[in-house]
Amino acid sequence: MKRFVFSALAAAVVVGGGPCVDGQQETGKSPTAAAASPTRAYLQPGTPEVGGVRHLMLIYADAQAPVAQDSRTLLPYVTYVDRQGKPQDWFFDSFLWIGYITNDGTNLDGTTPLRTGQVRPAPRMAHWLWLLDSLFNREHGVGQLEPCVRQAAKTLADKDHCVNLVITMPTPMRAMKDFGPLEPGGPLLDFSRDADRLAAMKWYIRAALERWKKIAAPHVRLVGFYWLAETIPPPDRAIVKQTADFLHSLGMKLYWIPFFGAKGIDGWQQLGIDAAMLQPNYSTFADFRPGRLADAARIAQRVGMGVELELPYTARNDAERRARYRAYLDAGAKYGFMDHSILGYFQSIGLLREFAASPDPAIRTLYDETYRFVKGTYRPAR
Repeated sequence: MKRFVFSALAAAVVVGGGPCVDGQQETGKSPTAAAASPTRAYLQPGTPEVGGVRHLMLIYADAQAPVAQDSRTLLPYVTYVDRQGKPQDWFFDSFLWIGYITNDGTNLDGTTPLRTGQVRPAPRMAHWLWLLDSLFNREHGVGQLEPCVRQAAKTLADKDHCVNLVITMPTPMRAMKDFGPLEPGGPLLDFSRDADRLAAMKWYIRAALERWKKIAAPHVRLVGFYWLAETIPPPDRAIVKQTADFLHSLGMKLYWIPFFGAKGIDGWQQLGIDAAMLQPNYSTFADFRPGRLADAARIAQRVGMGVELELPYTARNDAERRARYRAYLDAGAKYGFMDHSILGYFQSIGLLREFAASPDPAIRTLYDETYRFVKGTYRPAR
């Protein structure tokens, strides 16, 4: 672990009449077309089966994020900026709005241990509402993507540019037996019951779509939701598949980024997941050797996944960690996932934006190299 609608509703999700169209309606393809048998190749980027996603940047919007996301802080991700912060080109095409930690320290996937070795308590209804409020906060939520892209489209003279958005879902943990009612006076949900878990997931998805419907975002296309738990043990496979089926009925996709060795990697397509990207975890653990990246590339090809690049928390002040991140770029060019795979980008919390503004050429260079990687022009130094 590296981390510290029914049809009427689906039709109503489209907002603004601009260049972007949400979900299934743009592609016209079956939402379950991606759930094919594994082929010994990376999961292809940009296809209708993966919602058009190529390069998925993780944007944190939870209690651990030190900087609130707004159109200014998002600019170095939406566009490639020069050393004066002026946009020069488009950069990432897709954004995952993600959150793990609530304001009271509860972990929304329930799996990350505290420093004391204890596990945070399972999240309840109030924590799920907190996540929705954070994701859709007027000042720093997903709605900030639209003004950022709109202004950049003027600067770059590309008024029809569109970016993709993926929204995080909390994990319905079986340990939570008193989750709460979905509405005042309703029954108390017990997540040891499969039906209650699914009811909560449907409620959350509908609530997120209702909030999204109120945002005028003609330059942003909501393509799906993210399964937050980075491993899927057998007892959770049914709820993942049921959630995927519900999302598909709304024209939405399901995305997943498992850690190296996670349960559920083999056969992930059978769970209804549309796009998965494997974490190599090389940059986050000092005892992992460079061969870990080759291993991750082979596994991703074997199971038909994409790959995630990882810029660790300590890279800000640690040249060796920055070198490990550059090794991902080198591996992408060497093993082919730079050009032939859907890719996720974990950059801790805002590191790549910091690197874009850094006066230190050794740090700013990583921002430039990541841009070249996204554009497919990166070449290893040796």
